Amino acid sequence: MEAFWRDLALEAANFKGPWLCTGDFNSIVSYEDKQGGRDFASSSVGDLRLFMNQNGLIDLGLMGLPYTWTNCHHGVANIREKLDRGIGNIECRGLFPRAAVTNLPITLSDHSPLLLDTYGGSSALPSTFRKCPNGGCYGFKCLVEENLCRALGEEHIKEESLWRSKSRVQWLTSPNLNTRFFQVSTIVRRSRNAMEFIKNPDGQWLESRAQVSQLFVNSFSELFSTTNPKIPFDLEVLISLSITTKENVELCCIPSEGEVWVVVRQIDSRTALGPSGLTALLYKQYWLL
Repeated sequence: MEAFWRDLALEAANFKGPWLCTGDFNSIVSYEDKQGGRDFASSSVGDLRLFMNQNGLIDLGLMGLPYTWTNCHHGVANIREKLDRGIGNIECRGLFPRAAVTNLPITLSDHSPLLLDTYGGSSALPSTFRKCPNGGCYGFKCLVEENLCRALGEEHIKEESLWRSKSRVQWLTSPNLNTRFFQVSTIVRRSRNAMEFIKNPDGQWLESRAQVSQLFVNSFSELFSTTNPKIPFDLEVLISLSITTKENVELCCIPSEGEVWVVVRQIDSRTALGPSGLTALLYKQYWLL
């Protein structure tokens, strides 16, 4: 196995450009990659994690079942591990930010087949295109070039700050910030937070954005809807009365015609009382009608 990792690292170092590798690496990287058998120990982690750290590789993640291998035993003797996965370099992740690996059910082999989708299912709404007016540049060419270079530098600083904010990386304080690093960090974070599947109450897995959205709407509508609600007495007495019964009757009663006329007379005659544009003067002159 040492020769395998050494040869693979050599190939990765000599290859310039985006690349990825999927399959059975016969190695786990954390305790979450194993279920059953002996307790997980950090010393049992194989060379895969070391290989990924040394070569700056990113795990594409796994959708579906969490484990890709089983010893085919039953009961307490059953052991499951995540030995198969897809990994790629930063260039590959930047070229295919939505790339994902789906773990299919195990059938004939003790390993589950992997399905690689380089484009994935976009869960984001289409961005709105806003047309910005492009004003002309006047003056000498050198002055125009100087202004453009200054504006470009400011945009680079803004872009760097934006991607750093999106990546939520707090530990990097070097003045030579790498915008590309923050872009990839943002892609990885979005991939981890993405909700690709959700199971409905009938046990069916939903994948399309429309189905997932409708399930959320239905679930929360049912959760926060009720018929004939009953408020317990102990909850009613928690809030003390702020007005008396007499004051409540006065607030709820309909004002008399005389009270309305008193208010109308106090309104400025030039003031319009509604969208019709009719002023208060009209009501004052024709009140008796």
